[in-house]
Amino acid sequence: MESEITYAEILFPQGSGVSKLTGGKINTPLKKLAASKRHHLLVVLTCGILLLCSIVMTVMYILTSVNLHKASEEYKALNSILLQLQAESEKLHLKFLRCIPCSSQACELTKSSNSLKCSMCPEGWLIHNASCYYFSKEQLAWEQSKNACESRDSNLLIINSLDEQKFITKNRKCGNFWMGLNDLQKESEFRWVDGSAVEVRYWSKWQPDNYRDAEHCATIGDIGCAINDENWNDDRCENPYLYVCEKGAETVLDLGNISGTIRSHSSQSFPQQERYYRLLQ
Repeated sequence: MESEITYAEILFPQGSGVSKLTGGKINTPLKKLAASKRHHLLVVLTCGILLLCSIVMTVMYILTSVNLHKASEEYKALNSILLQLQAESEKLHLKFLRCIPCSSQACELTKSSNSLKCSMCPEGWLIHNASCYYFSKEQLAWEQSKNACESRDSNLLIINSLDEQKFITKNRKCGNFWMGLNDLQKESEFRWVDGSAVEVRYWSKWQPDNYRDAEHCATIGDIGCAINDENWNDDRCENPYLYVCEKGAETVLDLGNISGTIRSHSSQSFPQQERYYRLLQ
């Protein structure tokens, strides 16, 4: 006789501490608690990672913003410098244009292997060693000649070297010219109009002689058109003569180092100036 297998379902009262038997597993409250903790821990870790990423991104954003602002300020500063350089380049260009038609009488170029200087004088003046000279066409007494030179923002001629003496003698052509030399304050103690002492002397023979104790102002030049480097003479200050005014030349352009300015930027900042510099060489 075959044995019979009987299945039965046993139910326990709720709250008895024993779970329902299903599939051979027993789910206790302790295991549920452990699973819940793991879930909470995972959520906390995920939130922590997200928070950390958010902080890192915020810091990176702030740093990027700061660097961007700094770069923007540097760009503005560099752009301002560029505009200034462009303005200076234009001024330099105009100065070169003034020097290009430079004549030997009104403009003087001083060049060397690495420098260029352009000096100019007003129209009607002669230039020599960065000084301007005006030879008058009117005859005046010494004091009037002095005032006439001052009205031209200059002084009566002051001679400081043999080279300057030769230049004046060569360009005076004919006649005598008042220069800024006198002994009005103290007899026989000649001084220039700016108060400086006489360093070089080119008196004519037997001069100064203070003829009849009435000659206190000095002229440069010989009788007629003779060219003689020793041609100073004392004369009566009230006599009318031509006169020579002198003042410093205007420095239109002064590049102390061509290689450090034009040549290093010849293809960028100063292309036109480089071309003019080559023309002037």
